[in-house]
Amino acid sequence: MSEKKKRGLRQILAKVLDDLHKGLNPPDYGRGDAEVIPHSTVNELLQLLEASKVAYLEKEDNKWHYTWYKEKKEVLAQHQEFTNLDEYHAKLDHSKALIEEIGSRKIQDIRDDFVFLEEFTCNRIWPMFLQHLKERYPKIYENYEEWKKQKDLLYETSVPFNDAIKRFFKEQGFTIEHVLKKGELRTEITSDSSSVSPIIIDLIKQILYIREDHDLKEIKMVLSKDGIVDPFNHNLITTNVDLKSKLEAIILRCITDSELKSIFSEIERIRWEVKKLETYLSLDISKLIDYIKVGSPLKGSCDACKYTIGR
Repeated sequence: MSEKKKRGLRQILAKVLDDLHKGLNPPDYGRGDAEVIPHSTVNELLQLLEASKVAYLEKEDNKWHYTWYKEKKEVLAQHQEFTNLDEYHAKLDHSKALIEEIGSRKIQDIRDDFVFLEEFTCNRIWPMFLQHLKERYPKIYENYEEWKKQKDLLYETSVPFNDAIKRFFKEQGFTIEHVLKKGELRTEITSDSSSVSPIIIDLIKQILYIREDHDLKEIKMVLSKDGIVDPFNHNLITTNVDLKSKLEAIILRCITDSELKSIFSEIERIRWEVKKLETYLSLDISKLIDYIKVGSPLKGSCDACKYTIGR
């Protein structure tokens, strides 16, 4: 190759490499001052650069770019959640408003180390926050789904346990009931001698829990001016004090029943799993709140984002 051709090729290569910075369109090389550069030479150079992974053809603008252009776009798409300062402030305000609505108080008043998950998830705005988690915080979202699944399982496992206790009491002539009063669901102790409070179920669970470490041989209920109360929290069980010995006997039967003990063990296993997941979730969400407090908006988007930042 002659020195003239080498010099011409170096000039073409220098121009191609320079044009790649802003995006190179091969047909442009047949116009104006670039007319002296053959299209075939440009295309061959681009193919060599593409094979060496130095350049690539971007489909969006149909121009050739350095590969770092593609990598930069991917990084920005993954990490940059706003395109300008106004959008940043809009996202930050939206993030604060979302947390304050869910937490029912100003973001500064939400504890730094722990959030009450039950309180947050019961709020009508929670699904919007959940959309952010699902889109950009997959691990937190997976933990939330597992927590919800375990909570449902805990309820499903508790149903046969509660039913078995009710059956034991019914066989002895007792009734466990809830009474609707003044438009509110609440526990009421009636004057019926066979009625006992649903609190009795929680009492039996508490005794079974204690019994794992202490071999209880007998159960002693406590008498009060109102009736019979449980020995731990002094909640009223029944107003009929004549039922004391009969009540103690049936409670003892419940806590020694092999079927109930087996179900209770499974309930406790699931309960601890729920508690563990709840702790992880609370701490993770607390960290997100801390980031918002110091000026880092939530990543991702929700249904409300299209109205706050337009996308």
